[in-house]
Amino acid sequence: MRILKIEIENLNSLKGYWSIDFEHPDYKKNHDLFVISGETGSGKTTILDAITLALYGRTPRQKSIRSENEVMTRHTANCMARVTYFCKNGKFESSFEQGRARGNCNGNLTKCEFYIKNLETQQKETFKTEKSISERTAEIIHLDYDEFCRSVMLAQGQFDTFINGDSRKKAEILAKLNGTQKYRIFAQKIWAKANEEIKKFKELKEKTEEIRVLTEDEVNALKESQKNFSEKTSQNQNKTAKILDSINWLDLLENAGLKKDSAVKNRKLFEEDEKKFEEKKQILLKAENAGKCEVEYVTFKNLEKQQAESGEKLNFSKSELKKIEAESEIAEKNAGDSKKQRENAEKELEENSKIWNEVRKIDAELVPLKNTWNTCLERRITAENEFIQKKSALETLCKKIEELDGKKQRLSVFVKENAADEKLQRILPVLIQLKDSFFAQKQKLADFESELRREEQKFEKADFEKGEICSELEKASEKLKNLVNSNYILVSTIIRDSLKEGNSCPVCGSKFHKECEKNAKKEDFVQNDKKSSLVKNEILELNEKIEEGRAELQKIELQISAGKNKIETLRKNFAEKDAESSKIIEKINSEILPWSLEVQKNETEEKILVLISGLESRSRNFIQQKVELEDCVDEIEKLKIQKNGFDIEKIKENLEKEKLECEKAEKIYNLKRLEREKIFGEKNVDFEEKILKEKAEKLKKLAENFAEEKSRVLERKARICSEVENFKLAIEKNEPVLQEKQNALEKKLAENGFLSVLELENCLLSKEKIPELKKEQENLEKRNLETLQDLKNSTEEFEKIQNEKKTDCSKNELLAEKNELEKEIAEANQQIGSIKNQLAENEKQGEALRIARQNLEKSARQKAIWEQIQKFIGKSTGEDFEVFVESLALKNLLVIANRYVFEISGKYTLVQKSGEVDFVVHDENYPDERDNRSVTNMSGGERFIISLSLALGIAELASRNVRVDSLFLDEGFGTLSGEPLTQAISALKSLQNKGKMLGIITHIDAVIQEFDQKIQAVKKNGGVSELAGSGITRQKM
Repeated sequence: MRILKIEIENLNSLKGYWSIDFEHPDYKKNHDLFVISGETGSGKTTILDAITLALYGRTPRQKSIRSENEVMTRHTANCMARVTYFCKNGKFESSFEQGRARGNCNGNLTKCEFYIKNLETQQKETFKTEKSISERTAEIIHLDYDEFCRSVMLAQGQFDTFINGDSRKKAEILAKLNGTQKYRIFAQKIWAKANEEIKKFKELKEKTEEIRVLTEDEVNALKESQKNFSEKTSQNQNKTAKILDSINWLDLLENAGLKKDSAVKNRKLFEEDEKKFEEKKQILLKAENAGKCEVEYVTFKNLEKQQAESGEKLNFSKSELKKIEAESEIAEKNAGDSKKQRENAEKELEENSKIWNEVRKIDAELVPLKNTWNTCLERRITAENEFIQKKSALETLCKKIEELDGKKQRLSVFVKENAADEKLQRILPVLIQLKDSFFAQKQKLADFESELRREEQKFEKADFEKGEICSELEKASEKLKNLVNSNYILVSTIIRDSLKEGNSCPVCGSKFHKECEKNAKKEDFVQNDKKSSLVKNEILELNEKIEEGRAELQKIELQISAGKNKIETLRKNFAEKDAESSKIIEKINSEILPWSLEVQKNETEEKILVLISGLESRSRNFIQQKVELEDCVDEIEKLKIQKNGFDIEKIKENLEKEKLECEKAEKIYNLKRLEREKIFGEKNVDFEEKILKEKAEKLKKLAENFAEEKSRVLERKARICSEVENFKLAIEKNEPVLQEKQNALEKKLAENGFLSVLELENCLLSKEKIPELKKEQENLEKRNLETLQDLKNSTEEFEKIQNEKKTDCSKNELLAEKNELEKEIAEANQQIGSIKNQLAENEKQGEALRIARQNLEKSARQKAIWEQIQKFIGKSTGEDFEVFVESLALKNLLVIANRYVFEISGKYTLVQKSGEVDFVVHDENYPDERDNRSVTNMSGGERFIISLSLALGIAELASRNVRVDSLFLDEGFGTLSGEPLTQAISALKSLQNKGKMLGIITHIDAVIQEFDQKIQAVKKNGGVSELAGSGITRQKM
């Protein structure tokens, strides 16, 4: 994956549109090796932010920009980041854009917009969320966000901390760089799962032990009890059946007796009813005779009733006639009065019509006058409100400008007095790096001093051993000399015999031995003499001892010489490191001199941190005050523009004009209104006219109603007079007919034995009553036969059941015995049920125990496996497993890093400590493993080579099978200077033939000057920066 072009608009301090084209010929000319330089905060790292924004919608400094965008340049309404890149899948363009509502720099943030465009097929995909753009980018370049950052943004600075840390610190940093923190979580979950399985086994074991199963004897005892209870129940059931049979006989006998008593009672009731019916029987006979006179009786009664009704109607009509005559007089009077009132109302209506028409004309003139006045009044109120508001706003504006002027003066004084604080933004990172370098150097000085002491002790020990060996050699030489002097002839003979031609003499060292030969000829000794053998052996032993002593002495002298050289080297290195520390302190003091601060060489890290913290606080305060000053100046300018827009005198003049027009309109309206009040007052014409018309209409209707009422009364009077005459004629006509019917009735009464009409009326029954009496008579006859038969049958049934006699006990006694037996049966059944339940439960428990044991065996096997896993995982926190994984990760990392280390240095390789997340440096010039060195003993340049190689290694690991041809190294030089810095620059230049594009972000001049290809970020006024360099354009192409 290779980045070809970066486009930026309004990101952090890079205001406006900027484009960096990495396909510009100058980059190829300089082997795609370049620096991105500038002061702290000038926008160097913003270039890296633009890359991750376009590809993944996020930056290392801001994880999400959905709700809060901290990368958009202040006082701008939009921002954009776009990257053109080439990968295995082709050439693509990825873009991120976000703006503010309505293009207003103070508006709310709008939703982020992303797209990816295939520049070969011109196909464009749009995305709405960071997640979707990240997933699509990962599909195209085969790197997710974390892998991309580790592959492209080289974390060399982190590896500098990495190589100086202990094993635990190294594991933590490697986990972050390599993305292996997940293994700790994985181990925690596996350990928790194992613990859960072990807990399950314990719980299952407890549950299995809790299961209770009956013994075989207990089961047999329960079955025997069940059998005994069943036999006893069967016997009691037979007894109960006999008792129930006896109770049933007693119930039958009792029912038969009740039936017999009921039959006797019913017979007595019949006889009583029969006696009562004798009186009704006589009434029925008279009623039959009365029925023969009924026709004449009814005819007479109807005619008599009709005559009485006609008399009542005649009397009623006469009383009504008197009433209607009185009503007639009242109706005539009301009709006359209402006619006069109607005529008066019509006259009044006619007289007022002229006045109403005149008032209506005035009212028509008043409406536009009132509207004109209201319009003027509204304009005057609007003018007054506008004047008040503008005046108040102007006063508020002036007050605000005055307050801001005061604030501006205070801030200006502060910024001017503390102008030196502006440099702190650049100085602070340098101070932190200098501080870290100083204490790293201090640690190295301590290590050198410790190693120097050890080497001096070794030197002293070797020197002492040399003296001991020299003393032993002197003693052996003296002894040999004495032995030779005392046994000269014997020794010469022994030497002669032991000499070989061309070999040196062990005594004199000469190869020529004439003296010995002469002496040997003068004396003839036997070679195998005992004394000769002893002297010879002693001489050989002393010679051997001397030779060994000389060899040991030579070895010790070599060690002493090497020790002297090493001590001198260590003292030289110690002096160099001490000088470097002094230089760092001088640099720190030169940086903090403007604030009258000074750091001593023996200062603790805590005190320097407090000093830096104070300067950071001072820098933050200065930046805040400066930003507030800029905002204050901008706000004052805006407010002054607003103030100039106010024309208060014109508004006041307009108000006076509106007041005059309003007063004029009000005066005209009031004159016309007074004219109307003189004619008609405040009354409403339409309302008054309506009232008067309604009154006239009501009087008209009232007169008409009274006239109609008079007509109706006269009609009723004529009708009632006619009714009176008709009733008189009808009564006179029916009188002889009534007398005739009365005579006919009296004759019929005498024929049927009735003395008077009253006696006849008492004997007349209704048509329903006679059939009822006849039916009652028939029922009595039927009941006579039924009661006789029922009495006979019930007596016979009672005697038959009584003769069957099945018990002498009473029913209560039998029931008591039955209840006792049923109680015993119920208790037995309960015992049987309980036994059955116990046996069934025992079978369930047995099955449960069998299954539980099977599960327990299975769980035990699982428990053993999980215990082994837990043992392998180690601590429940996952620390041990993470260290194990990190040691494997470090092993893989060192394989790759060693290619770079050896290629750059030509002699170093990194060797992992056995089973640890740590390593030492092996020098090919010193094959012995004991000569391997700790990284802390390496020079600054050598440590830079190691940290750079580790960063390149982690980048290669992160990108897996993806070729990454664009790398960026962000501020990785610390406080390197002199030879270490030269080594670091040489290491970087050695990468120029790898076919990769490497951008080095730094503010160190010594590094910047070493590279021809540069991208410069230059700070300008107002907190913005500009870019300069090959391939950089300002305007859109």
